[in-house]
Amino acid sequence: MGSMTVRNIPEDDHNNLKLAAKLNGRSVEEEVRRMIAREMKQRFGGGLGATMRACWAGMTDEPLVIERSQDDPRPVDFT
Repeated sequence: MGSMTVRNIPEDDHNNLKLAAKLNGRSVEEEVRRMIAREMKQRFGGGLGATMRACWAGMTDEPLVIERSQDDPRPVDFT
């Protein structure tokens, strides 16, 4: 799992982060993690299918259609 340090956050923004965290019963760190996750999911859709669509968007005239298999899961044999 990655980590980062963010410096020079404007005081008003930092105070608002602290307030949001308090209102949601979370630490500021957890509040920021959730904000980042929500933004990334909205922007990129989350998941492999959305990532593939974004990578290949515009490469063909046909839309990329990814259909989920309806087959029952089967055990993997590594022997």
